[in-house]
Amino acid sequence: MRSLVLMAALLWAVPSAAQTHFGYAGVLCGLESEGQDFATEVAPFTNIAHVCPTGDIGTDAMRLSRAWELGMTPLFHVEPFFFSGNQRRRTYDLWTAGQRSIALSGVPPEEIILYVADEPSLRRFRPSDIYGVLTRIRADLPAIRTMIIDGYRGPRHPPLISSSLDYWGFNMYLLRDPAEDTAFMDYLQDVQNLTPSGVELVLVMDATHTPTHAEAGLNPEDMADVARNYAALAAETENVAMLLAYAWPSGIEWEDELGARDLPQIVRDAHEQIGRAITGR
Repeated sequence: MRSLVLMAALLWAVPSAAQTHFGYAGVLCGLESEGQDFATEVAPFTNIAHVCPTGDIGTDAMRLSRAWELGMTPLFHVEPFFFSGNQRRRTYDLWTAGQRSIALSGVPPEEIILYVADEPSLRRFRPSDIYGVLTRIRADLPAIRTMIIDGYRGPRHPPLISSSLDYWGFNMYLLRDPAEDTAFMDYLQDVQNLTPSGVELVLVMDATHTPTHAEAGLNPEDMADVARNYAALAAETENVAMLLAYAWPSGIEWEDELGARDLPQIVRDAHEQIGRAITGR
């Protein structure tokens, strides 16, 4: 780990000109318990919000509107409209309903980012299917932006980044400092080399704590340094436009997963400082 926390703080306090988005997965996904409002919790220091579809046009429109009204760009997770598992759906009926939700929300399409697929390489999506979906989206909503977050598969699997995208990123967790991890940085260099012109990058911040993190030598309090280190790397790396943290709520993958909102105060303070520095809030 780069030991100079002060240096890291200075780096993330002045983000690069391209780095303009910060927010969390799971914000508007129906994961709240009674009395909780994740969107209100993160709105003061974020400007993007992960919005999950429900299958109900009105509910989806309301979630999109909610993010927009709070000053956050909706990251609308549209993968279920196009894929069942890792197989492309044969009809566009669900996507047609998704378009109706977008229209009903009142949010201009150019102010929405469609989260098209999550970890498609790890899940063995066919690149031709991804391209077909992106082509359909562009034909239906030319002004809307698209994003894919992939999962790191190892050095023998170079990143596949479509020129039809607007944003592309990858995740790799359990690292105290990604800039000190050879595998991460080698892959990031491959990403930089292979990113088509016009595609901006997303750096996915590890923002949960699990027993697996503990096994990797990370305590819950350590996730403050992890956050600062990801933010410092984002500020240093050319073409990174978004820092997307997984995740705000707890228990998305399993019960003993602590999201950022349930980590110690020192971690939450670090996240808020990072978010305010990037968003200017």
